[in-house]
Amino acid sequence: MEKLPISQSIYKFSVKNYSNLNSIILQHIDQYNLKTLGNEKFSITKGDYALSHKKTYWPIFMKYIKNYLDEFITDFFSGYDRENTNLKIIHYWFQQYKDEDSHPFHIHTNSDYSMVYFVELQEKSHSTVFIDHDKKQVQLDVKEGDLLLFPSLVFHSSPKNNSLTGKTILSANLNFVN
Repeated sequence: MEKLPISQSIYKFSVKNYSNLNSIILQHIDQYNLKTLGNEKFSITKGDYALSHKKTYWPIFMKYIKNYLDEFITDFFSGYDRENTNLKIIHYWFQQYKDEDSHPFHIHTNSDYSMVYFVELQEKSHSTVFIDHDKKQVQLDVKEGDLLLFPSLVFHSSPKNNSLTGKTILSANLNFVN
C-alpha cells in the first residue's frame, strides 16, 4: 500500500457581530436543564447531541452564518461545474466544557463536512485539535466568534479543560446535495 498525502482544507471564518450572537445563544442554552454527558473516555458538562428537543438557538445562529456557508460552497466548488450544490445540515448540537472536561479524538461518519462555532473560548489551549495527514496534532489559532468547517473524517478532539474558564461550541454535520 502506498499512502499519498493530500491536503484537505479547513475553512475559518470570523463571524461579524459575534458577541451579540453569542449572548443570545447562551441565553437559550442556559434554559436547558441537562445532565453531564460522558463515560470513562470523555466528559461534557452540558450538551444536546443526542436529544431531539426543540433547539431554539439554531434558527438564530443560522441567520448569522448563512452568508459564510454560501461563501464556503462557492470557494469549495470554484472551477467545477457544481452551481446547484447546496449544504444540508443533517445534525446539530451544542456542548459546554468546564473544569476537567474533554472529548477524545474522533471523526463524524455519514457526513461530508463538519463545523464548529466557538461561542465561548477564553483560552486558546482549549480550542479544537486536529490530526493532519502526517498524524501530527494541529491546534489552529481561533477565538470566540470563529467558525471552522472541516472534512468530517478528519480526526479532531477537545483537549482537557485545565482551568475554571469554560468553552461552549455549536457544532453540526453537513452534506453536499444537488
